[in-house]
Amino acid sequence: GLLAALHLFPSPVPHGEAEENAARNYLWSEAEDAAARHRGHLLVTVLPVVLLLMLYRRKNKENGDKKQQALFPERDVQQGE
Repeated sequence: GLLAALHLFPSPVPHGEAEENAARNYLWSEAEDAAARHRGHLLVTVLPVVLLLMLYRRKNKENGDKKQQALFPERDVQQGE
């Protein structure tokens, strides 16, 4: 499966990057002005659940979490079970 994570930044895209890219939009003549008025932006990340389990396991293995190691044995993620 997949996991989607969203984060709202209550500030414009830094360094004028949104306006710069909007200026190249030949299908929307007002794109640069619209981008300049934006006051926030959204970060969207989609990760496979298997990757999250591997990262979680690595973090807790370093901390010696025996319960986590019992719930997510190494072979499960490697074999895709």
